[in-house]
Amino acid sequence: MKLLTQTIREQLLRNGRRRAELEQEGRDDADFAPVVKLFTPDAACTWLLTEIDPDDYDIAFGLCDLGMGCPELGSVSLSELA
Repeated sequence: MKLLTQTIREQLLRNGRRRAELEQEGRDDADFAPVVKLFTPDAACTWLLTEIDPDDYDIAFGLCDLGMGCPELGSVSLSELA
């Protein structure tokens, strides 16, 4: 299953590269808006993804809500979501 269009994937990668640049400069002030929302209507799970790790294109970062009342920021494997 294809989760992301090429345009969305490119924007997520740009954000990931920008975050890596800021971290190298010793800054941690990147706050990207969500680029894509993935969800499962039958299980109430939602992922609002902001970036893809530029070193590992399978790892995305964003707000992950598994429908249990405690959403968190973190990384997720795109291949596992697919």
